[in-house]
Amino acid sequence: MGVALGLSTLGQIHLEQGKIQEAYEVFSQSLAIWRSVGDSRGTAACLRVLGESAYRLGRHDEAQRLLEESLEKNQALNYRWGTAATLATLGDAALSLGETTRAEHLIREGIALFREVGDRLNTAVALDALGAVRHRRGMYREAQADFLEAFHLGMEMQSLSVALEALVGVAGVRVQEGSIEPVLELCMHVVNHPASNQRTKDRAEELRAGLEAQLTPQQIQAAHARAQAQTFEAVVQEILAMQ
Repeated sequence: MGVALGLSTLGQIHLEQGKIQEAYEVFSQSLAIWRSVGDSRGTAACLRVLGESAYRLGRHDEAQRLLEESLEKNQALNYRWGTAATLATLGDAALSLGETTRAEHLIREGIALFREVGDRLNTAVALDALGAVRHRRGMYREAQADFLEAFHLGMEMQSLSVALEALVGVAGVRVQEGSIEPVLELCMHVVNHPASNQRTKDRAEELRAGLEAQLTPQQIQAAHARAQAQTFEAVVQEILAMQ
């Protein structure tokens, strides 16, 4: 099992770095070992992260099969944390297909279980995912509340990476309110922040590209200059203070 655990850890590192194909390959090796030793909990956990890798590679049918098997195993074990994590991942996979109603239902179920078991950090992660779903559905007030709760939970749990991802979600809602330049400045900071994982950087880069397309070169240059002149903390406070 030591080899399987090591492979799973390596796979998680690949996921954090955005190396999805590498993560998929490592998790596949790990899953074979978990199955061979008959470890149901290890198998269920590996099925979940392999399923996440699969949907992020666009292998949606495979992802659905893997995640449903993970959910079934976790429920059979009465393992509430594993069930919560798999429900949230199924929600992410549904969102990637544009199935927003199903995604919201699954993620809300996952959040309820995370709260029951007292996992505040993964509650924050799932709230960020719920905010993304509601943002896609045009439910901006609800999305903002989800992102803000995720941000504050991340900060309370001293997980800056989780807080940063939620902050990008907050910024995306602010854009709907017409706050373009402050959000652009925030995105510049997030992309270069050492605590940002690759997924957060990608979200911030996507948001930044969309904003820059709406601005003149002079406005973009001015935003870059302001971002360099302001501390990250000051930019965050400006975004959070907006109503």
